[in-house]
Amino acid sequence: MIKSTNYGHETYSVDGENWFYSDDDSPISDIRPCPKCRELPTAEGYDACIGYIPGASSVCCGHGVTEPILVMKHELENIKDGGYIIHDDGSRVDIRPHSEREHLAVLGKTVYEFLFYNSPLDGEDESDRIHILITHHDGEKSGLLLNFEDVIIFMRGLSVCMQKALENNVPFTPSNNACSG
Repeated sequence: MIKSTNYGHETYSVDGENWFYSDDDSPISDIRPCPKCRELPTAEGYDACIGYIPGASSVCCGHGVTEPILVMKHELENIKDGGYIIHDDGSRVDIRPHSEREHLAVLGKTVYEFLFYNSPLDGEDESDRIHILITHHDGEKSGLLLNFEDVIIFMRGLSVCMQKALENNVPFTPSNNACSG
């Protein structure tokens, strides 16, 4: 059995395709209001308390169950520009401009930036072109500078861990069941 949530309500699926609410076994096609704001999603499928966010590919208010999520589309130029994100508690994370940024994701209060350099960085190996920058909730920054082989190893490791999570029924939100933006 796979467990997840849909707009803050616990759900399950036996086959990965048909989803039901855990409390009464009704299908998730019967949309329920958000437990936090008590509103139904908009006609477009957005969380009513957030609405449409330009440049976002996935947005979720968390529904009072999890931290809010904001994932920006990597095709848009605005992710190369600077900006800021304000969390529910009023804390602010500044995003500096970066011409090499290809993808930006905000999960909870952590910001993940994925950069690709067209030319090598000074003092670094010729093949180290992929940079993952992480800004933690306290403003502390960390990151990884990777080459293509590093990324393959990284992805294999993540794939093995994801498979283990699926085997152990770790709750997750499948893409066809996720909040969208």
